[in-house]
Amino acid sequence: MVFYDDAGAQKTIRARTDYALVNLPGVNLPGANQPGRRPLELDMRLAELTSFFSVFSFHMPLVALANAVSVDAALAAGNKDFCLIQNAGHVFYGYDQLSFALQEALDGCRLVTGTLRADGTLDPNCILVNRRAWEALGRPSFAAGASGVTLPAGQAAQPWSEGITKACMTVRTEGDIFAWLAALDDVTTASPDPAMNATLAFLRNAPDKEGAPKKIFVFNSENDADLPQLRYRPGIDCAFMLASGFKTNRILETLGFHSATKVVHYDYSAPALMLRQAMVETWDGRDFAAFFMAMRPRVDAAFPAGVGYLPGPLLKDTAAVEREFQREVSSVFTSEAQWLAHWARYQALSHVYVEADVIRDRTAAKAMIAAHAQGNTVLWMSDMFNSPNAVGKFSWSRRRQSFEVIADALKAHSASDLILGGPPALWVRPR
Repeated sequence: MVFYDDAGAQKTIRARTDYALVNLPGVNLPGANQPGRRPLELDMRLAELTSFFSVFSFHMPLVALANAVSVDAALAAGNKDFCLIQNAGHVFYGYDQLSFALQEALDGCRLVTGTLRADGTLDPNCILVNRRAWEALGRPSFAAGASGVTLPAGQAAQPWSEGITKACMTVRTEGDIFAWLAALDDVTTASPDPAMNATLAFLRNAPDKEGAPKKIFVFNSENDADLPQLRYRPGIDCAFMLASGFKTNRILETLGFHSATKVVHYDYSAPALMLRQAMVETWDGRDFAAFFMAMRPRVDAAFPAGVGYLPGPLLKDTAAVEREFQREVSSVFTSEAQWLAHWARYQALSHVYVEADVIRDRTAAKAMIAAHAQGNTVLWMSDMFNSPNAVGKFSWSRRRQSFEVIADALKAHSASDLILGGPPALWVRPR
């Protein structure tokens, strides 16, 4: 995935902190003080939300999030100065600002930092423990359950800062747990239950806010490690390509294409498709920076609600745009002559533009493939099934079913098919 770059204080936090995931019986269940379990599928969904957003927010590998049966087990399992312990269903979402806020929490944590309930008890869903202080006290036990976290005698907890509180949320399945299971399968649909809807709203708006302007990935920072070492003769017959950067061109040049190759540009973003169509129909392949700077106001005018251009820092001026264009194409095109020859052949192909969210709308995905796939077909999906918008909004089973619709449709309508990009992963570390 392309979003994993250290930012803020992430590296410092990782060096000081162990991470642990627990699933405390009875917590966030109906009948607060009665031990119990949720359905396994709901447990997995909650654990995935916790795991994925911790990986995203702290730029840590999934293997660094230890599974533990209790707070005590989590503390005993690691050796760093601090341990951040989350119950399944607790979600951190943030980046630079969250990392700085957590660094301040580490510096100020005397023993335990967490969320203090109105009755003064410590919420068990997320606590930070100073392991050195815990060791100095003789490694006392922390009893944690629905009634809260019981601290050693004479010890008190510190509250999270406002910065931390704003960046986290807990899925509290304290109503109908089967309704929660259905709701978390697809959080894009609002719930009539106010408490449930507040939680779903958090996930609907992380990271892209509901109704936010559509994005254009003017450049694509992926490398080409997913491109197989093969070349089709005389070339691929149909290519389903996202309207994102110039990886489409690197794919076509690497795998091969011929004069009858059809390119189907698909994307959830109408602005991205508009820019791509203008490139294909009007740009001569030279001076991309000038072309983009001239097109940007036209795209903005066509979408007055706003457009998000990414990656922002690389689009600030013509020099930056041109440098990134040269960087992106140079891995495959070693000279301007090779690039211009490719672009002229590429422009002459049959191009189709389809606005579709293929994760959310399986029918649209299936129809698109049925209408256009032929012969040797390749489909590039990037990391869409494992992006924050996908994992936060759709369960693994739902993402997997959408992926299988695409895979099955390709098999049904192509002589051979190749999918480039990651299938939906289950973001839970095996025990």
